[in-house]
Amino acid sequence: MLSYLLKKELLSLKFKVNQYLLKLIIENDEYEIEDYVSKMENIVKRKLHIYKNLKAKLNDFKQCLRAEEEAHNNTIAKGFGIKKR
Repeated sequence: MLSYLLKKELLSLKFKVNQYLLKLIIENDEYEIEDYVSKMENIVKRKLHIYKNLKAKLNDFKQCLRAEEEAHNNTIAKGFGIKKR
């Protein structure tokens, strides 16, 4: 699910940025394609960094959920009267 959302977001962003930068190229003869490519590269790097951090936070959250579930199950195993999830 996350992979699908990331791909969808990146495609949407790519499309918007491409529209904007291509408009600049068309309207400005001095605008170089190298500048366009450089700007696109910077945008992609930023987005990848953001998504990498998001993925790390999600992994940390999953580990917390697993630890909580394990602690709950250990409590059940010791017979403290709480029903198992």
